Amino acid sequence: MVADHEMQFGARLRALRDAAGMSQEELAEQAGLTANAVGSLERGERRRPYPHTVRALADALNLAEADREAFFAAAGRPAARPAAPVATTARLDSPLPAPVTRLIGREQDVSAVQARLTSDSARVVTLTGPGGVGKTRLAIEVALACSDYFADGVIFVPLAPVTDAALLIPTLAHALGLLVAQEQAISERVHAYLRDRRMLIVLDNMEHVLSGSADVAAVIEACPLIRVLVTSRSQLRVRGENVYPVEPLQSPDPRGATDAAHVLTSPAVELFAARAREANPAFTVGEHNAASVAAISWQLGGLPLALELAAARMRSLGATELLSRLDQALQVEGMRDLPERQRSLWATLDWSYGLLSPDERDLFQRLAVFSGGFSLDAVEAIGSGEAMFLLDSLVEQSLVTISFDGDETRYDLLEPIRQYARAHLERSGNLAAARNQHAAHFAAFARSAQTELVRSNQGRWLDRLERDHANIGLALDWLIDQGDADLVAMVGWAIWLFWARRGYASEGAGWMQRAHASGQMSPAGCARAQLVIAMLGIARGDASRVPELTAESTRLARACHDREILVHAITLGALASLHESDDHSRADEVADVLTEALTISREIGDGFAEAHALIAFSQHAMLLRDTASSESFLADAERVSRADGNWFTLTDVLITRARSDLQHGDSQCAGPALSEALRLCGETRDIWTAVLTLAGLAIVATRADDFDRAIQLFGAADALRVQTGVGLSWSAWRDLSDTHLAIARTRVDASTFATLWSEGRSLGLQGAMQKALDERLVAG
Repeated sequence: MVADHEMQFGARLRALRDAAGMSQEELAEQAGLTANAVGSLERGERRRPYPHTVRALADALNLAEADREAFFAAAGRPAARPAAPVATTARLDSPLPAPVTRLIGREQDVSAVQARLTSDSARVVTLTGPGGVGKTRLAIEVALACSDYFADGVIFVPLAPVTDAALLIPTLAHALGLLVAQEQAISERVHAYLRDRRMLIVLDNMEHVLSGSADVAAVIEACPLIRVLVTSRSQLRVRGENVYPVEPLQSPDPRGATDAAHVLTSPAVELFAARAREANPAFTVGEHNAASVAAISWQLGGLPLALELAAARMRSLGATELLSRLDQALQVEGMRDLPERQRSLWATLDWSYGLLSPDERDLFQRLAVFSGGFSLDAVEAIGSGEAMFLLDSLVEQSLVTISFDGDETRYDLLEPIRQYARAHLERSGNLAAARNQHAAHFAAFARSAQTELVRSNQGRWLDRLERDHANIGLALDWLIDQGDADLVAMVGWAIWLFWARRGYASEGAGWMQRAHASGQMSPAGCARAQLVIAMLGIARGDASRVPELTAESTRLARACHDREILVHAITLGALASLHESDDHSRADEVADVLTEALTISREIGDGFAEAHALIAFSQHAMLLRDTASSESFLADAERVSRADGNWFTLTDVLITRARSDLQHGDSQCAGPALSEALRLCGETRDIWTAVLTLAGLAIVATRADDFDRAIQLFGAADALRVQTGVGLSWSAWRDLSDTHLAIARTRVDASTFATLWSEGRSLGLQGAMQKALDERLVAG
């Protein structure tokens, strides 16, 4: 039911219009409204007209002060303040644009910005972000949400057409409807008009007239009740400014994103799907296309404009077809009712690119060679000596994103922006030079990690390599294409432990195989590459080629007199022989090989090689059933690894000891050893060790008749194995694991087993560790 004052407002409006001798169309034109809007108000269909609407009507009707106050009261609004002694035009030129679509995924942003504008802490709120992130749309929604707070209305001032910062205040004056005599200072008139008004001013697209920021500061200083909401790719840097970065919409991780219901919970997908249905009403997100839709949203970086432009192509393409043509979709002209600079994403980026200095453009282009983020050091390696200052400017202009990962600042480009920058880099002719600099930097970075990965701070270095793994991969691809296979082999030898322990064994082996197949490796490079492939094969759970690969690596290392590669090659070959054969006939031969390895490792001071030679000696003694010698060798290996702070090798010692205990039926000793190994791999996120230790603790749980937890741990180990490609390499572990899993399976019904297995697979590394590290299990 319409309230009395609202009916009174409609009747009053109609009576005042009739008294002025104006039709609805004439009044609408004078007030900057539509005839339908005036008709709705007169019929009482509009329950609470916006303050700026009421003011526009009052101005158009040229009401006297008493009539004006009664008019505002009838609208349910506070009485209008006395008009400032300045002339105005008969209409308000810039009413708030009416949204034509529902805002998606910005509910928290609207509330946060509204809270800032309606508090006393912020006089100016600047929405920053890259082109296409939706700053203007968010600003409009915020202005609508808090319009009741501003009794004197909301004014929207589009600045995109303004070419000179000196015109900012005249443009604002025009939007306010002010007429200024030539002999009067326009800024004074604007200040006088706004001084006692509670109004929100929205300045849209201010990045190209930032030198006018001082004029904005002067307005808020002179007019204490005024609040200003700015959209800009750079902040204003004025007192009283509160910067609110507008982030892209959250996108689902496309890896394994096949559950349509889960994919649709992403705001980026929700926006894409809504706009795709507008283009093609038959479009739905289902199991058949969820992965493709997730990948589209991911590759578009969650940029709303990019998502909307891409979604418009769904009128004639399927999701999979669109995914393979994203670059083309973003360059083609989109909605005709958008400003010209927003009809394609690249046109929007042209607007930002045009504001850059030549040096900023050069660095922006070069940043396209990075993938997955980058550090300041990396930028300096591909840019000029002024890289830090130029990068800071690109961050400020919202072309580069910034984040903090521990104690390191990381930078990145959203994927559509990266594609745009790369196109400019290719046209500049500097792509090859930038790729060369990028590859040289990351090859050097990877090689510097070699010694650190066998020291106590190896966890930190694993994280550093993880952060830049995508860049290292790009560097290796480039080096292979450029024929520098030996450098690829050096990088692989430096970081094979990272690949093995963090679940990148397949990728690492792939790079080594490609480099080796190029036919451009020296014998020394081949020795390294073959050994890395063998080591990563073990990490992947496939030791079948290890004897062949280590034999070839050993031969080449001897020929090249490379003792570092030689000691690791002969140790790994001996381990393979010990694990995969119960034949005692070669025991003396293996002992001779391991003696050589132990001697070389001590001569060259390689504690990692020494500890692994001792582990191999322990397993040799196991084969001969010499338990005392086996434990003595393990104790020596533990001493060396603890002295070096090499937690990787220590976990190998603990797992080897636990395997021996389990094979001898001693679960009480195996439990604590496996527990310590699992805690160590949890600290370093060592996935390879986690798979081995979870399987081992599942065996312990089975022997303790804790079948529910055993099945869950087996399931967790299997999930990690599938996700990362690591596996149980040696037959002894596989046999123990398979045997005890089969036992646990027989102790519960099929339905219970399926439930427990599924629960285990969903635990993840941290959840599995919590499940496994139980005092009852650890105690055996």
